[in-house]
Amino acid sequence: MKFRDVKNEKDVALAGVVVEEFLQGSAGEITLVRLRDADGKLLQFRKEDYRVRLEVPAEPEFVKKYKVSGKIGGLSVESDLYDDEYTADRACRDANDQGATCTVVEVSIPKE
Repeated sequence: MKFRDVKNEKDVALAGVVVEEFLQGSAGEITLVRLRDADGKLLQFRKEDYRVRLEVPAEPEFVKKYKVSGKIGGLSVESDLYDDEYTADRACRDANDQGATCTVVEVSIPKE
């Protein structure tokens, strides 16, 4: 079986596969191709120096944050996110002193 060069994303005609990203360098060389199949899985080919890397998405990293959740005058409210539990707890105590009913909730969010 012979193969030919791919010039653009339209040349990638695979059933159930969508070209999500197709980047070319200034000399017309392909530098990145990202494919998504019908199940939503990703596969990426990326040119790096003198080699081509075949990559799949990495699992996202999560960080712990804390928020204050409760009620003020019958209305549900949530605070911004705090980096540490101590600061969130202090904000919750201050809100409770003002007549709110709240608790500190630990949440995991994707690392930026």
